Amino acid sequence: MNLYRLIQNENMKLYGRKNSRFLLGIVFCAVWVIGCMFYGLGMISRNYWDAAGSLLGHSTQVFYLILIVMTSQIVSGEFSWGTAKLLFIRPISRSGILLSKYMTSLLYALTVMAVWIAASLSASGVLTGGSGFNDPAGVKHCLYLILIKATGALIFTSISFAAALWSRSYTIPIIIGIAMTGTGITDLPILPNTSFFVSNMIWFLLTAPVFVYAWIHFHKSDL
Repeated sequence: MNLYRLIQNENMKLYGRKNSRFLLGIVFCAVWVIGCMFYGLGMISRNYWDAAGSLLGHSTQVFYLILIVMTSQIVSGEFSWGTAKLLFIRPISRSGILLSKYMTSLLYALTVMAVWIAASLSASGVLTGGSGFNDPAGVKHCLYLILIKATGALIFTSISFAAALWSRSYTIPIIIGIAMTGTGITDLPILPNTSFFVSNMIWFLLTAPVFVYAWIHFHKSDL
């Protein structure tokens, strides 16, 4: 079975579960609730792009937490449901199965991000009436913010995947996620004297050993 079919099967299992679709709704509703709350308190700009950026920033913790919860479920769910042995005795390499699960996690992250961005932009449009929509500087700032959040999402998803591989349970990845988001870690800090690109490359290199160790540990361990 090729990688495409494996990813297709993983996505069918993922979206066949109600909670995966429910969490997408949670993301969308959370952004609107935050927007309405800030609007009522007079804490949101009347400029379209400034308001959109504010909503993206204040809802990042919800976004990351949803990614962590679903990534851990994609990996450790097979063990919780008792289907892991049935999955891994098939004539498919463990690497192929794990890669398909990782790719499914990233695809789900993209889906959540699309919903998150759509909610922020639509809420901003309603709350500001589209004022300042044609401002090029606002567009540039918002795109840069989305890029920062996207790199953070990749790191968070990878760490969650590695933690779930190592522990084979939901608990540890979710605890890590709650600890990180609960302490206000919503963006990867730009390291001193480095550009955005170089800083993120360093973060990826720091994350890679954790991911590789968990992958090797899973391969060598018994089911």
